[in-house]
Amino acid sequence: MNSSTRIIANTVSSYGRLIAVSCSTLISIPIAIRVLGPSDFGIFVVVAGCLSLLLFINGALISGAQRHIAYAMGERDDGAVREWLHASIAVHFVLALSIVLLALCFANIIIYHVLSFPAARLNTALWIYRMVIVAIGLNVFSAPYQGFLIASESIVPLSVINIGSDAFLLVGTILFGKFPGDHLMWYGGIYACSQSILYAGPVIYCIARYSECRGYKLKVTGRQVRELLSFSGWNLIGAFSSVARAQGPAVLFNLFLGTIGNAAYGLALQVNNFAVNIGSGISRATISPIIKRKASNDRKGMEDLTNLTSIASFGILWIALAPFLFEAPYCLGLWLHRVPALTSGFVVILLISTLIDQLTAGFIATAQAVGKIALYQVLVGGANILAVPLMYVSLRSGFSPIMAQAVCTVCVVIAGGLRVWLASSLAGFSVREWAIRVMFPACVSVLAGGAICGVVMHLMGPGLIRVGMLFVGNACAGAGVMWIYGLTGQQKMSLKEVWRRTLHCQAPMGP
Repeated sequence: MNSSTRIIANTVSSYGRLIAVSCSTLISIPIAIRVLGPSDFGIFVVVAGCLSLLLFINGALISGAQRHIAYAMGERDDGAVREWLHASIAVHFVLALSIVLLALCFANIIIYHVLSFPAARLNTALWIYRMVIVAIGLNVFSAPYQGFLIASESIVPLSVINIGSDAFLLVGTILFGKFPGDHLMWYGGIYACSQSILYAGPVIYCIARYSECRGYKLKVTGRQVRELLSFSGWNLIGAFSSVARAQGPAVLFNLFLGTIGNAAYGLALQVNNFAVNIGSGISRATISPIIKRKASNDRKGMEDLTNLTSIASFGILWIALAPFLFEAPYCLGLWLHRVPALTSGFVVILLISTLIDQLTAGFIATAQAVGKIALYQVLVGGANILAVPLMYVSLRSGFSPIMAQAVCTVCVVIAGGLRVWLASSLAGFSVREWAIRVMFPACVSVLAGGAICGVVMHLMGPGLIRVGMLFVGNACAGAGVMWIYGLTGQQKMSLKEVWRRTLHCQAPMGP
């Protein structure tokens, strides 16, 4: 399987996983809200959200392990691949144990003194905290195995494991309302188990499938540990900034609005997570090929793939989201029946921020490939982290929660501009080429799709038919613009060849 075909296959598997996960979420969230009620659901959102702040550590470590393993693969050095994998496993084991012990030590302080919960639910919130902490510890330990699969461009197994985890969560959510006792406790346990399946799966699969993941020996040099921790240390800033930008508002809304505000923001975050997964389907499949092109000194190929990642991520996300942006209240009402106040506003602002973020999504992999990430993470991560204190100041000053949330969008624009400038400085990429290949088709897609959606909404009354017409009209406009302006001639030829082979494989065999 050549590189282009593998990228497409991995992208398709990522979106297959996304469809399955999205169906699970669409069904399970309304059930959870109906059984738990807005207040208990808000408690779960803020506890799980607060703990997920710890995952910024794991995100940084996965990228560090993946970068070094993928670079060694690009150089075709099997010994280095094994060495980097084993070094990562040793580092992650120590970190996982440390995180679990530290988080458990501070459990009472966080639940009883930092966060705000009804007195009757404090003990339940504490147990949910403990269960999620165990799952997070397992996530940290599994990071090297996840990084190895991504570096190997083996996205299909990760997608299958993810689907299995969400299937467990869906079945558990459908049934937990019939269980005796505290439903919030049951839901927390089901969630923790589903996450444990998600994180244990890559470990089990890698040990069974790859010889590099078996026969582990503690042969870790100080140089390897220093390089991993140094690279991952700078990545901590970027990973923390992404999680803080998403979960920081949950803590602020808990302080200013209580658990009902958390329920609205938690639902908006669920929708936005779906959007983030749509955008990351492309970048997840291209990050390792970008790193491998850097290792083989193919700068032009790396730049082309980077720009393709950005415009493809934006294009697919815009096609999927535009109807929802125009019909957010109707779609949320169709999904949830009872929509908490502020949810629609939160959803629209988060989705716009995610769309803007995709315009420079490819440059994240470029920074990882080049390896000179200190300045990148300080500037871009700093811009994202700045959103949280600015939101706090806005809320304290009496601004509405919607206006406070809009501050994040301004910070996303600043971070995107910094990514473009740093990619030009660190990798020698052409800003003009990015503007032609990414910004121009993106702007044309938004203008064309927005005009079509505006006409449809003017001519038709609210309803499912109008939503369907918005999707069809915008999809046709967006796909046409992306094909004409977003792809190079070579990329169009590669896609046509993959499509021709697909049709040939599906054609019935002759007598």
